[in-house]
Amino acid sequence: MIANALPDKDNSQKPKESATDDVLCDTKEAANHCGLTVGHMAQLRFVHKGPKYLKPGAKTVKYRLKDLDTWLRSCERGPKSEGGAR
Repeated sequence: MIANALPDKDNSQKPKESATDDVLCDTKEAANHCGLTVGHMAQLRFVHKGPKYLKPGAKTVKYRLKDLDTWLRSCERGPKSEGGAR
C-alpha cells in the first residue's frame, strides 16, 4: 500500500478551499453582498458582464460566494497616476 502513502500530485497543486467556497445565494443576497441592486445584477447577467452564476431552473439564479468575491476583485481599480491626462 505504498501508493496510498505518496502525495497526490494533482491535490498538492490545488489551493485549499474554505467551507464557504461553495455557499450558494440568490440574487437578492448576491446584490447585498456586492453592494448593488437586484435590477443591476439582472442587467449584468443580461450583458454578460457580471459574476458567474448558476441557472438550475427557468427562473432560478444562484451565485457562489467565491465567484462574487472573485468578480469584485476583478473590478478593483487603482488610483490614477500623477502623470496622466488632464
